[in-house]
Amino acid sequence: MHEAIQIDYQGAQLTLTFSTLAAAANAHSKFSRQPSAELRINGLLRDSAGSSQDPITLSLSSTVQTDYEWHEYIEAIIEYQPETITARLLASSIELTSLTLPRTI
Repeated sequence: MHEAIQIDYQGAQLTLTFSTLAAAANAHSKFSRQPSAELRINGLLRDSAGSSQDPITLSLSSTVQTDYEWHEYIEAIIEYQPETITARLLASSIELTSLTLPRTI
């Protein structure tokens, strides 16, 4: 399963998509259910990450031009804990939005 958080920021659409499946599901499935995430800005894939480790923290980043010749550093941080996942979108180290949800199977 995947979850997404999305926000419009200074004229740019930021979307973070990340996996929500429990690590325990890996042992009984032929499909990869490892932590993974994608950061899209205005619909374009700007960064992605995945790992075979769990729990883990994934960090994605990109810059985006906002306004005339102004650039922002966009960061997505996804913390995979045994029972929960916390996903955050930041612009220049200021949190724009976040979501915490339980791990699912």
